[in-house]
Amino acid sequence: MEKWDPVRMEIGTTRDVASIAMATEILEGRGSPHGGVFLSFKHQPDEIIDRAAETNAYLHDLFYGQFALGKFNMDPKKVAWEIGPGLHYWNGGIKVSGKGETNVPGLFAAGEVQGGTMGANRLS
Repeated sequence: MEKWDPVRMEIGTTRDVASIAMATEILEGRGSPHGGVFLSFKHQPDEIIDRAAETNAYLHDLFYGQFALGKFNMDPKKVAWEIGPGLHYWNGGIKVSGKGETNVPGLFAAGEVQGGTMGANRLS
């Protein structure tokens, strides 16, 4: 993440930056063996991982609760996870001129197809 968000890195980057980073790394041939990327917390002190799980119910369930990934040799303190970007937000749209013109003669775009009023980084 140093290349994509050098200030916030893994801890505070946004979902859109993380998704774009993952997709780009995969498409440019730097992905994992199964077409994803590796997410690792191993470089973080155990206390930081524990504190994150204590303050976030989703992480607590994922690490220690109902999912308890440690049971499946997926303890975030010990192993990296192979993940990929998910499409749960719209990060794009068709480029248009100020008049709604696309680069295809006679084809216009408006609204959701161009990302709406939020442009190419739409908020859900």
